[in-house]
Amino acid sequence: MPTQSQHYRQKIEELTLLFEISQTLDESRDLHEIISPILERLSDRLGMKHGTLALLNRETNEISIETSVHLTENQQKRLHINQVKVLLEWLFNQEIQLL
Repeated sequence: MPTQSQHYRQKIEELTLLFEISQTLDESRDLHEIISPILERLSDRLGMKHGTLALLNRETNEISIETSVHLTENQQKRLHINQVKVLLEWLFNQEIQLL
């Protein structure tokens, strides 16, 4: 069980990360310009091995994979989008947030 000091340290790290993300979001309104730096920050801070951003278009109910981090070109080609989309559709339907 984490000590009170560890608990507060974790909360400070989380708030710092959110602040850094908010600064990145403030730099541009273009999603494609800012999402990679945000995923990189999340990866560095949270120790993500791989990360992907998927967006749900609520009008068409379609899911699109926008970007990924720490995947080689070969891994990106092998990524089974249809299998990923099935999982993502379930997550979106359940309104489960992963972060």
